[in-house]
Amino acid sequence: GVPGPHHPRPTETTRPDLDSVRSIMLGSCHAKMLPFIVMLGATFIQGLAMADAGSLAKIFAVARVQHLQLSKKDVYVPSLDEAYMVQSEMMKSHVDILGEVVGWKVGASNNPAMKRLGIAEPFRGPLFSSYVRRGAADAMTWKELGSAFAALECELCFTLANPLPPKQEGERYSEEEVVAAIASVCPAIELASLRTPDALPFGPDTLGTCVADSALNGVCVLGEQIAPADWATPRLEKVAVKLAVAGTEGEGSEVDGESSRVLGSPLQSLTWLVNHLSARGLSLAKGHVVMTGAATLMVSPQVQYGTPCTVTAKVWMRGPEHDPSVVELKLT
Repeated sequence: GVPGPHHPRPTETTRPDLDSVRSIMLGSCHAKMLPFIVMLGATFIQGLAMADAGSLAKIFAVARVQHLQLSKKDVYVPSLDEAYMVQSEMMKSHVDILGEVVGWKVGASNNPAMKRLGIAEPFRGPLFSSYVRRGAADAMTWKELGSAFAALECELCFTLANPLPPKQEGERYSEEEVVAAIASVCPAIELASLRTPDALPFGPDTLGTCVADSALNGVCVLGEQIAPADWATPRLEKVAVKLAVAGTEGEGSEVDGESSRVLGSPLQSLTWLVNHLSARGLSLAKGHVVMTGAATLMVSPQVQYGTPCTVTAKVWMRGPEHDPSVVELKLT
């Protein structure tokens, strides 16, 4: 990441304050997590001077499961490459508490977002089964989704019918090859959140830290699956969407959007992810889901962290002359 003008890059002497993180962890754990936390504590006791990717993966995973709050100076990750190293360690070592990897999300999948973050392409993050809900989801509490709210997003989410393994070095998947592997698309809601409230507003100086933390994923809720034969257009490039939030007292707001906001087409976002993973030796498996990025979104103060509400996303996947596909998320 590139340090912002008001947020200088922490020096190695402040990256990270491991005693502080250890104190947070040991002071906030549930009994069933004690063996895991004690193991984490032992790493610090051994005198680790600077957190490596494995240590940071443990910190983020435990903080997510235990609903803990972290400080950005304690878990500073300076670049996307290092953030992806942390993600890899999380996927390798912590599926026992986060759930299996069931897919991926794409973030910053539009030019204004990439420009604001100082990056030339989107970023990505793994989706763990504990944080992907399908169909009518039970109400969730804000606390279990993270310590800070980044955005509520309406997205198009693909499910794969066939795996997409890495290609030979230098080779890329075409969009046609990727489309041939798709089983369905569905409307989806992502609540983007994180464990480091002081990393907001999300910018170049906190990019690595936020992406290391599951790429700001709080939860994804997936709706009705729609096969390619029923799509309004082959590339889903101009699909209308609407995101609405209704409070318990009848107050609310809504925003409209369009799928073309996502790199011109959600299929282009999916194809980017497939080739990004392929170049790094990573596969997409049959049944994996891919959240392609926000077709529209709401941020604070449109939505306030902790406010009970119902979030509804509508996507006109079959065309404007048909009823939209709808998915809901209740937050308490």
